[in-house]
Amino acid sequence: MVEDETLAAIKRKREANDFGKSTPKKSKLKHKDALRNGTASVQTPAKAEAGTPARNGSHRKEKTEKKLGEGALAEAWKVSQPIGGRMLDIDAILTDDEQHLILAYSASIQVYSTVDSLLVRKIPIKVTTKSNEDESIVAMRLSRTSPNMIWVASSAGRVWKIDWTTGSGSGACLKLECDLLVDLEVDITQVGSNAQDVLLASIATEDKWQLLACDVQNLQLKGTKLVVDRTAPIQNLRFSWDGQVLAASSGKDIIIGTLNSPSGSPFSDVWYEVFIMDCSDDITCLDLRVAQRVHLTKQSQIEMGDQLVLDVVVGCARGGIFYYNDILPQLRLLHKATNITKSLQPRRLHWHRKAVHAVKWSRDGNYIISGGSESVLIQWQLDTNKRDPLPHLAGSIENIVVSTKGSSYVVHLDDNSAMILSTAEMKPITYVSGIQTLVTPPPPSKDNIVTRVGNQRLRSEFMRIPAAIDPAHPSHLLLGVANGQQIVDTGAPTSIPMLQTVEMSTVQGIAKQPLTRTHPTDVNITPKGQPLTEPRVTHLESSFDGKWLATVDEWLPPSRDVSVLDAASAERREVHLKFWMHGKEDNVFELVSRINGPHFTGRSEHILDLSADPSSHRFATLGEDGVVRFWQPVMRERDGLVVKNQAGRQLEQWTCLHTVHLHETKPVGVTTNGPNDLPARSGALSFSLDGSTVACAFRNGTDSAVYLIDAESGRVMDSMDGFSRGDIHAVRILSSQLIVLSEDLVVYNVVLDELSYGIRLSLDDGSAKSTLLIPQLAVDYTSEKFAVVMSRPGKHGTIRSELATFGLDQSEPETLVKFSFPIVSLMTAPGSGGFVILDAAAQLWSVNQRSQTGSVTLAQPLADIDLDKVEDTVQQNESKPLALFNDAEDASDDEMELDGPEEDADMSDAYPVVVPPQKLAELLDSAPVYAMPPVEDMFYEVAKLFSAKRNVNAS
Repeated sequence: MVEDETLAAIKRKREANDFGKSTPKKSKLKHKDALRNGTASVQTPAKAEAGTPARNGSHRKEKTEKKLGEGALAEAWKVSQPIGGRMLDIDAILTDDEQHLILAYSASIQVYSTVDSLLVRKIPIKVTTKSNEDESIVAMRLSRTSPNMIWVASSAGRVWKIDWTTGSGSGACLKLECDLLVDLEVDITQVGSNAQDVLLASIATEDKWQLLACDVQNLQLKGTKLVVDRTAPIQNLRFSWDGQVLAASSGKDIIIGTLNSPSGSPFSDVWYEVFIMDCSDDITCLDLRVAQRVHLTKQSQIEMGDQLVLDVVVGCARGGIFYYNDILPQLRLLHKATNITKSLQPRRLHWHRKAVHAVKWSRDGNYIISGGSESVLIQWQLDTNKRDPLPHLAGSIENIVVSTKGSSYVVHLDDNSAMILSTAEMKPITYVSGIQTLVTPPPPSKDNIVTRVGNQRLRSEFMRIPAAIDPAHPSHLLLGVANGQQIVDTGAPTSIPMLQTVEMSTVQGIAKQPLTRTHPTDVNITPKGQPLTEPRVTHLESSFDGKWLATVDEWLPPSRDVSVLDAASAERREVHLKFWMHGKEDNVFELVSRINGPHFTGRSEHILDLSADPSSHRFATLGEDGVVRFWQPVMRERDGLVVKNQAGRQLEQWTCLHTVHLHETKPVGVTTNGPNDLPARSGALSFSLDGSTVACAFRNGTDSAVYLIDAESGRVMDSMDGFSRGDIHAVRILSSQLIVLSEDLVVYNVVLDELSYGIRLSLDDGSAKSTLLIPQLAVDYTSEKFAVVMSRPGKHGTIRSELATFGLDQSEPETLVKFSFPIVSLMTAPGSGGFVILDAAAQLWSVNQRSQTGSVTLAQPLADIDLDKVEDTVQQNESKPLALFNDAEDASDDEMELDGPEEDADMSDAYPVVVPPQKLAELLDSAPVYAMPPVEDMFYEVAKLFSAKRNVNAS
């Protein structure tokens, strides 16, 4: 163990034959200097004399102290730009031609093609970090005067005007003086003969919330006008298509404003007539619809005139939807002194059991479309009072956008995906699916506005995401994901029951399947209104060739369900070890074997680590019981015969090959005092590159040791003490070095029996900033480098992560990179070198050496590789068919010969082949149906008719 003022006291045990039968000899190697305050005490072994092995650790060490990160060779490594990210709870923009879909992400605006769902352009938005909170994008609106421009606003009051077709404009911005910007909407006004965008911004200043109309010209604020001020945030800003009517919400109040300034007047004459009415519930979403009034009688024309018909629909926190029909005349009537006692009577619709996340009008006004956390899209037909649901979507519905033509809906789900549905068939025609891992901290949910049974609230739990790169397809990333981001505090670990396969070359999800039992479409609420919990995938490893996938999932009953039980029966953990075979065609894994309680000592023990053999189909698990088990596939037999499937393939099943007890007597069992009295246990294990040796580090209370196990026989060959301090997080074998990651980083040369170097990562000063949160380790066998992720608590509840890369010969990190978001997974790119990082904002990073070739390549927008203009080129070529003759697009008529042998070839390409009907009849009617030749032969005969060259000389 590492004692006070020392890093390690390393004890090495040797044995003659079997483990535990002979008394091991001990050798101790002590550090003479403590590592204080983040310094690294580097101990370099002196050179031994020729022919004298350094096995006893008695050689004198040269000591040097170096600050972590100083003199880092950052130029030797390169870190890519992040790709992916989380879609924000902001309405998407579908262009008028429905060819492009614009989505807002945490730090960028991304443009996708609706034809193939590929990323066309990524426009980065440089958001900064304040001293008290992070800046984030809060609104994205299309310009009313130019369809190529969009307005983007951040919570810090910064506003950008960006050309989404070129990506220009993301550098300069306008800064509004405010403490917080909540929402932004764009109005249009006619100033003289020119149309101009007017920004409506909802801001917070001191103790008030204001809605301001801003005159912005060339990103310069020329003037502002106060529209309304409230004591609650003004949200859900919506404008009519002609810019005459606005609607917003503030708590339980609905704000309606009409533009009453004369057409062509300057901004100084712009003013809004504002009406405020209250609702019976907290408003979560809102939409309006404006139509021209149709008069059926002269009396109606005299009373109403040309006043617009305004319909407003609001969604509320308790699931209700209120529909107000033709509300403007009623509001003006109610504001008269003689009608104070009258009130509005909206039409009420209710199906959602929680908050309504999004509500929209259809273009014709006959339908209301709504969605929430039930994963069901509801169409309300107002004339017939009929409800048409579209169930079983992949996650909670966050945003709904109706296209300009009304032919499609854009639906944004909280599982980081968006789709375009055709209104005729309600089938997806475009699907954009990003990385669907849980984010930290979780995004706010509209369901939490109202406190419900069980006191549900979002959990802010920082955890490692199980992930692996498929060796058979190095561009495929396997991730453990949940059913959306609606995580509640149920007293059980966060559920991660799904497996997502992401194509890193496009950052698109290509497959998704459950690994555990799930309740996405069944009744997932208890009779008491509490959510059901799903298992959590804790480990995920792929075999060296990608044929097999091993997963570990655990489930604990919520504390609310076992609070009345005693301590012995409270922990009813379910642990499953599953082996899956990779499907070659559909990227879906087939379950082959499931082992219930692979480590069982009267109860299912927690599995501390899972490792795959880099050279064969073999896995190893380390349980909390201090036992290592080796798993290997065998042929499935029945009555002495090999079982085969319908395709004739031999079926396999997985069984335990070896059981290794790390302690000399019995495995660590359950104490009689209950599970709460068990000592702290942690551990990790890893195969060597050739698969011959397994290194296993295990901690039981105050005792810890590292064991070297022969993978073929299961015999413990050696054991060493004192390599860890605190919890053990990872262990790896790289070349002749043993790397152990705990509260310290220790690199030990197994062949020379000497400590290469050690670094103290966390301090014993008791401060929260020195605490390590789930450190991670990954090794690159190609370059013999390894990377360590260190995450620590930051200010205001944030988490900051750093990545350090090391070599085996020096303790000074070759590079030290700080990330703005916590790192939740660190992986090695198989076969290509380098590392792949997944952060808490669902972004992917690649870290590679500059000298490496063939490293993993992440997705690039089509604009960055000059493929965004392909569609335009194709359209131009289709409009000029003559330019394709002889592959000479610039050939003129004078350059083309009208006679000679080349004319036939030219003319055959220029004009389509005309096939006489009798030729087809002779071919198709040559015999009865039952006597016809094979279809393939018929196809080739018909193809010959259409591909034959035209005879120009024929009359």
